[in-house]
Amino acid sequence: IDPNVSGLNTDNRCFQITLVPH
Repeated sequence: IDPNVSGLNTDNRCFQITLVPH
């Protein structure tokens, strides 16, 4: 699963990536 898609998970690390547009 790509980090962007992982943002859906409760993972803080992945969530931040989705929250902050890189």
